[in-house]
Amino acid sequence: MSRAMRTACRMSPVARCLVAVLVAVGYLIASPPDAEAARPVVRLQASAPSTSVGQAVSLRGSVKWHRMKHSKVVLQIRSGNRWTEIGRVRADRSGAFEFGWSATRVGTFGFRALANNSKPSKSVRVTVAGLSPDLRVSTLTASNASGASVDLASLSAGDYLTVTGTASLAMVGKTINLDLGTGTYWHTEAKAAATAAGDAAAFSLTARVARAGRGQLVRVNAPKTPTTAPAEASAGVFTVYGWYPLSTRQPVATVRGSSCTDVCTGFRWSGSGSYIMGLSAGGPSTAEWNVEGQCRAFSAIIRVGSVMSPITRMEFAVASDAAMKELPAQTFATSSNVDIDISGASRITLRASWDDHGGSVSDSAEWANPRVLCAW
Repeated sequence: MSRAMRTACRMSPVARCLVAVLVAVGYLIASPPDAEAARPVVRLQASAPSTSVGQAVSLRGSVKWHRMKHSKVVLQIRSGNRWTEIGRVRADRSGAFEFGWSATRVGTFGFRALANNSKPSKSVRVTVAGLSPDLRVSTLTASNASGASVDLASLSAGDYLTVTGTASLAMVGKTINLDLGTGTYWHTEAKAAATAAGDAAAFSLTARVARAGRGQLVRVNAPKTPTTAPAEASAGVFTVYGWYPLSTRQPVATVRGSSCTDVCTGFRWSGSGSYIMGLSAGGPSTAEWNVEGQCRAFSAIIRVGSVMSPITRMEFAVASDAAMKELPAQTFATSSNVDIDISGASRITLRASWDDHGGSVSDSAEWANPRVLCAW
């Protein structure tokens, strides 16, 4: 047994306890604490998980470390796959710290904090929404190609629609579109930048209505930008009339005097777009079309077609449903432009005959360029 051991054995219990304490202190001095355990621990949280452009968000946290009051905290924001420093602050005596951050664009942003070579805190995310465009339609007017006002209930293809309105100040300098469509498909017909007008933004958009049809929708819309959310506002639903060649629709019935009362020969379309009606000594010839109550007007040029008999005049008439309108009689060298109001009619009937029913079955009447103004 060594002398030191024999000496320790002869010590009193109090002396032995003191020796044990001194040994423990010597061990701690000889073995420094784990480096990982000595590093600061940083926690971070956002005051709100979502905000809008221009609104401030508080990013608060704490540093847990034996030298908390000396902690310098770095705040980083994620950009793609990289973290970029956006600020520094010193923690207070309790280790608490706070950053203020205001969003300048739409998106979802990640943040983290570090202090005195600590590991990064767990990242927090803040979603930033765009400012509301607050689109409002003020007026809607229509005009024709000459600039004259048009009743919105009587729009025709080729007329122009003008929409004015207001938006939030966030839309100043930003594009607003005027769209026409069906609700499923939309086409932008005009666009313009909103301008400042007092405490709001203002816009005025004009577009040509190119397509005829019922249930056409008009809207204004603001596309999404880095600082504003997308938005739209309805400007109305309209019926637009357009001119259609009558040749695009087949007659539902033809009558040639008393010789034919169903589908008769002698009725045809010429290569120039004229409708040729063969005549009969037994009575007038007629041709009838369905227009389904969706048309407003009929237009054509009437004239004598081919003539093999010594007649001098032909008579013409147009009927919208049962109301027959007599047209000017025509001779060999004359023609007349005819424009008939057929609003609400479900059918139109064209009629032609000799004035004395004394012609030949080889004679014909001609309806040149017959058209209907409809909203099909």
